[in-house]
Amino acid sequence: MVSRARTASNMPAKVEERYRRILGARLGLLYGVMLLAVAFKLSRDGQATDLVVQLLTAPFGLLVPEIVFTGMVVLWTLVGIGAAMARRAAIRYSVAAALVIHYSVATYAIRAHVVAENSNIAATFAAAPLLVMATLAIYLIGQATIWLVLWRSAKNSPANRRST
Repeated sequence: MVSRARTASNMPAKVEERYRRILGARLGLLYGVMLLAVAFKLSRDGQATDLVVQLLTAPFGLLVPEIVFTGMVVLWTLVGIGAAMARRAAIRYSVAAALVIHYSVATYAIRAHVVAENSNIAATFAAAPLLVMATLAIYLIGQATIWLVLWRSAKNSPANRRST
Protein backbone atom coordinates (compact mmCIF):
# COMPACT_ATOMS: atom_id res chain seq x y z
CA MET A 1 0.00 0.00 0.00
CA VAL A 2 1.43 3.32 -1.05
CA SER A 3 0.71 6.29 1.17
CA ARG A 4 0.20 9.65 -0.43
CA ALA A 5 1.98 12.63 1.05
CA ARG A 6 -0.27 15.57 1.82
CA THR A 7 0.37 18.39 -0.56
CA ALA A 8 -1.15 21.82 -0.89
CA SER A 9 -3.41 20.55 -3.67
CA ASN A 10 -5.14 17.86 -1.59
CA MET A 11 -5.33 19.76 1.73
CA PRO A 12 -8.49 21.53 2.79
CA ALA A 13 -8.16 25.31 2.53
CA LYS A 14 -8.41 25.95 6.29
CA VAL A 15 -5.75 23.36 7.08
CA GLU A 16 -3.45 24.77 4.40
CA GLU A 17 -3.91 28.29 5.79
CA ARG A 18 -3.12 27.06 9.29
CA TYR A 19 0.08 25.41 8.07
CA ARG A 20 1.02 28.61 6.23
CA ARG A 21 0.52 30.67 9.42
CA ILE A 22 2.60 28.23 11.47
CA LEU A 23 5.36 28.22 8.84
CA GLY A 24 5.27 32.02 8.64
CA ALA A 25 5.48 32.29 12.42
CA ARG A 26 8.41 29.88 12.56
CA LEU A 27 10.32 31.61 9.77
CA GLY A 28 9.60 35.05 11.25
CA LEU A 29 10.70 33.84 14.67
CA LEU A 30 13.89 32.38 13.19
CA TYR A 31 14.58 35.66 11.36
CA GLY A 32 13.95 37.66 14.54
CA VAL A 33 16.17 35.41 16.66
CA MET A 34 18.98 35.56 14.08
CA LEU A 35 18.78 39.36 14.00
CA LEU A 36 18.58 39.42 17.81
CA ALA A 37 21.73 37.32 18.13
CA VAL A 38 23.87 39.45 15.84
CA ALA A 39 22.44 42.72 17.18
CA PHE A 40 23.05 41.63 20.77
CA LYS A 41 26.60 40.64 19.89
CA LEU A 42 27.23 44.00 18.21
CA SER A 43 25.65 46.11 20.94
CA ARG A 44 27.29 44.25 23.82
CA ASP A 45 30.68 43.68 22.21
CA GLY A 46 32.23 46.68 23.93
CA GLN A 47 30.90 49.14 21.39
CA ALA A 48 29.03 52.20 22.59
CA THR A 49 26.47 52.47 19.80
CA ASP A 50 23.08 50.79 19.81
CA LEU A 51 22.22 51.92 16.29
CA VAL A 52 22.05 48.38 14.92
CA VAL A 53 19.58 47.31 17.60
CA GLN A 54 17.40 50.37 17.01
CA LEU A 55 17.44 49.85 13.25
CA LEU A 56 16.45 46.21 13.45
CA THR A 57 13.68 46.85 15.96
CA ALA A 58 12.26 50.09 14.58
CA PRO A 59 9.78 51.42 15.65
CA PHE A 60 9.99 49.50 18.96
CA GLY A 61 13.65 50.41 19.48
CA LEU A 62 12.94 54.12 19.56
CA LEU A 63 9.47 54.15 21.07
CA VAL A 64 9.86 51.73 23.98
CA PRO A 65 13.55 51.03 24.71
CA GLU A 66 12.72 48.63 27.56
CA ILE A 67 11.26 46.02 25.19
CA VAL A 68 13.77 46.41 22.39
CA PHE A 69 14.98 42.78 22.27
CA THR A 70 11.55 41.26 22.82
CA GLY A 71 10.14 43.71 20.28
CA MET A 72 12.57 42.50 17.64
CA VAL A 73 11.42 38.89 17.91
CA VAL A 74 7.72 39.82 18.16
CA LEU A 75 7.92 42.25 15.22
CA TRP A 76 9.47 39.78 12.81
CA THR A 77 7.28 36.88 14.00
CA LEU A 78 4.15 38.96 13.30
CA VAL A 79 5.51 40.05 9.93
CA GLY A 80 6.20 36.38 9.12
CA ILE A 81 2.63 35.41 10.01
CA GLY A 82 1.30 38.32 7.98
CA ALA A 83 3.44 37.44 4.97
CA ALA A 84 2.23 33.84 5.18
CA MET A 85 -1.38 35.08 5.10
CA ALA A 86 -0.70 37.64 2.37
CA ARG A 87 -3.28 36.12 0.02
CA ARG A 88 -5.79 38.42 1.70
CA ALA A 89 -5.42 41.97 0.44
CA ALA A 90 -6.04 43.62 3.82
CA ILE A 91 -3.30 41.59 5.49
CA ARG A 92 -0.93 42.15 2.57
CA TYR A 93 -1.45 45.92 2.79
CA SER A 94 -1.07 45.85 6.58
CA VAL A 95 2.26 44.04 6.35
CA ALA A 96 3.45 46.46 3.65
CA ALA A 97 2.38 49.43 5.78
CA ALA A 98 4.17 47.99 8.83
CA LEU A 99 7.35 47.62 6.77
CA VAL A 100 7.08 51.18 5.46
CA ILE A 101 6.68 52.43 9.05
CA HIS A 102 9.68 50.30 10.04
CA TYR A 103 11.80 51.81 7.24
CA SER A 104 10.67 55.37 8.09
CA VAL A 105 11.56 55.04 11.75
CA ALA A 106 14.85 53.32 10.87
CA THR A 107 15.72 56.22 8.56
CA TYR A 108 15.00 58.63 11.40
CA ALA A 109 17.24 56.57 13.72
CA ILE A 110 20.07 56.64 11.21
CA ARG A 111 19.85 60.42 10.88
CA ALA A 112 19.74 60.92 14.65
CA HIS A 113 22.69 58.59 15.31
CA VAL A 114 24.87 59.87 12.50
CA VAL A 115 24.61 63.35 13.97
CA ALA A 116 25.07 62.25 17.59
CA GLU A 117 27.42 59.24 17.42
CA ASN A 118 29.38 59.38 14.18
CA SER A 119 32.62 58.19 15.81
CA ASN A 120 30.91 55.24 17.55
CA ILE A 121 29.44 53.98 14.28
CA ALA A 122 32.88 54.00 12.69
CA ALA A 123 34.34 52.26 15.75
CA THR A 124 31.70 49.51 15.58
CA PHE A 125 32.43 48.86 11.92
CA ALA A 126 36.21 48.93 12.54
CA ALA A 127 35.95 46.52 15.49
CA ALA A 128 33.72 43.91 13.84
CA PRO A 129 33.40 44.48 10.08
CA LEU A 130 32.40 40.88 9.30
CA LEU A 131 29.70 40.89 11.95
CA VAL A 132 28.32 44.19 10.68
CA MET A 133 28.29 42.87 7.11
CA ALA A 134 26.67 39.58 8.24
CA THR A 135 23.98 41.54 10.07
CA LEU A 136 23.35 43.64 6.99
CA ALA A 137 23.22 40.56 4.76
CA ILE A 138 20.77 38.72 7.05
CA TYR A 139 18.56 41.80 7.27
CA LEU A 140 18.53 42.52 3.52
CA ILE A 141 17.94 38.90 2.51
CA GLY A 142 15.03 38.72 4.95
CA GLN A 143 13.53 41.98 3.69
CA ALA A 144 13.85 40.90 0.06
CA THR A 145 12.17 37.59 0.91
CA ILE A 146 9.28 39.32 2.69
CA TRP A 147 8.67 41.69 -0.24
CA LEU A 148 8.94 38.80 -2.73
CA VAL A 149 6.30 36.85 -0.78
CA LEU A 150 4.04 39.91 -0.71
CA TRP A 151 4.52 40.53 -4.44
CA ARG A 152 3.88 36.90 -5.37
CA SER A 153 0.81 36.80 -3.13
CA ALA A 154 -0.58 39.92 -4.80
CA LYS A 155 0.14 38.48 -8.23
CA ASN A 156 -1.53 35.15 -7.36
CA SER A 157 -4.43 36.51 -5.32
CA PRO A 158 -7.90 35.43 -6.39
CA ALA A 159 -8.81 39.01 -7.33
CA ASN A 160 -5.96 39.16 -9.87
CA ARG A 161 -6.54 35.76 -11.47
CA ARG A 162 -8.36 35.71 -14.75
CA SER A 163 -11.04 33.14 -15.12
CA THR A 164 -10.72 31.23 -18.35
